Parts: sequence; structure tokens; C-alpha cells
Amino acid sequence: MIRWKKSSYRHGRHTAFSGCVEVGAVFPPIGAEKWRWRMFVGDNLSGPSGTAKDEHAAKAALDLAWTNFLLRARLKEMPE
Repeated sequence: MIRWKKSSYRHGRHTAFSGCVEVGAVFPPIGAEKWRWRMFVGDNLSGPSGTAKDEHAAKAALDLAWTNFLLRARLKEMPE
């Protein structure tokens, strides 16, 4: 299960964590842009990414990308 932590910066990103590992982020829109999301594991910043109409949709898209990654890697999250 992804845990969310909001950045302390105004209009900052919402960082996604699995356990103690940062696995992605959701970025608020700037101007007329849409919300953006990106999944990453460790130093690999070239994972799936996309845009969404709002924060909830962006977080849901990142959560789905993370779930799909775990399934493909045959991994599962441990309860905290």
C-alpha cells in the first residue's frame, strides 16, 4: 500500500512511499497544466509517468502503476 507524504514547499509534490522506499511522486499543476505523476524505484527515474485531471486521479494512476510493477516482478508488499 502506497503511503503519501506532501512536500513542505508551497505547491510541492506528493511523494509516494512503499515501506521506507520512495517509489514515485504526484506533482500539482502549474498554470493550465494537468496534474503529473511519475513512478520510480531507487535511482531509476525513467519509469511510467502520465498526466491526470486532478490529484486523486494522479495518485490512483501512480498506485496502479506501482501495483502492476509488483505483479510483473512477482513481489508483494508486507503489512507495516
